[in-house]
Amino acid sequence: GIRAPLILQTVLGFDAATNSNTAFVLWYSPGVPSSSQVRWGTSQALENTTVVDPAMVENHEATIPGLSPDTLYYFQAVSIDATGYTATSGVITKRTKP
Repeated sequence: GIRAPLILQTVLGFDAATNSNTAFVLWYSPGVPSSSQVRWGTSQALENTTVVDPAMVENHEATIPGLSPDTLYYFQAVSIDATGYTATSGVITKRTKP
């Protein structure tokens, strides 16, 4: 039979680590190479985005500099596969260190 192309259903393992002014974010899209972008902000509106990294990878990472100390931030991963399908992670929160 004809095999459907593998599309990116979801992203996995989305997590962030922070210091006082930077967030280090990583996630996975097993078997589905895709681009990398993070939506983030101080509210669930996720008012900022990182520049899209167009490299088609399964292990994703992003660094978000310029954050404020001791502040709660919201993060969401966005990946787009070669067919144009967009997958997003759930939203997570992390507080930067003082």
